[in-house]
Amino acid sequence: MAFHFIPNEDVQFEEYDIHIGSGLRQRFDYGIMLDIPGNTGDNFTGISIGGFGASSRYFIASASIAPGFRPADDRNRNIYTLVLPREFEHYDTGRRIRIATFERTNRIASIPVMTQVGYDSFALMWEEYQRDNSTSQGFVLQFIDGNGEAVG
Repeated sequence: MAFHFIPNEDVQFEEYDIHIGSGLRQRFDYGIMLDIPGNTGDNFTGISIGGFGASSRYFIASASIAPGFRPADDRNRNIYTLVLPREFEHYDTGRRIRIATFERTNRIASIPVMTQVGYDSFALMWEEYQRDNSTSQGFVLQFIDGNGEAVG
């Protein structure tokens, strides 16, 4: 995932196979929110993006990520925010903050959805299910601050 900054244009958020996008490195300054492993042509990553926003200091995305980025662990995905400083240096890599854990539990989660609710605050929501029978256990609402951290 990368942010591309082009003079006199808006910020572009793009999710792509980092190897396929390597040619872009010569044309744009960008920061990497999450370096996704894999080879060119892989069309599975064990990652789903659920929202994007910008606080006063950071670009923030939400995601569900399988342990080790292994698609085989798809039902063990944990929920994260991905945080990259707005004032990043060329090729800087962001950090990953775990918001909820589902591996080694009896629950699984949907892809999280994030929306900005204030200048430096976000609402992150997902649905939880019982692992053995996929029965909904309800929705979870977690507020996120401008640093990408859970509030409360």
